[in-house]
Amino acid sequence: MVEKCKIGSVIALLNNIGDVVEAYSYDPFGNPRVHTSAGLDGVWLTDDDTTAINPVSAYGNRIMFTAREYDNESGLYYYRARMYHPVLGRFMSPEPVIMHLLRVWAAENIKASRKAQGLCNFCVFSRVF
Repeated sequence: MVEKCKIGSVIALLNNIGDVVEAYSYDPFGNPRVHTSAGLDGVWLTDDDTTAINPVSAYGNRIMFTAREYDNESGLYYYRARMYHPVLGRFMSPEPVIMHLLRVWAAENIKASRKAQGLCNFCVFSRVF
């Protein structure tokens, strides 16, 4: 079982009786920190927690920031059609649907501009006196 925050990020991994066995925190861009024990105060997600050097779950949990799968080897998140790099704060490729729509839009506008014999279909020039 997992405990999630408001944006769906996994913040704790729970055992069968509901006790926290591992906790997770993230910077604003999704860089994970794996908390392996509650520290001296016994409270999870505080500054004295023991954290793993490498953000790898000891329990094999791969679902992390915004409930997306984190690849430990590459350090990237799988966001269905694209990979997200939390250190750079960017996706590694453009969004496929938007690129397709841009190509369709460009092709349609080339056809429309040819019909207008070189006149711009989107611009209306007028003089205001």
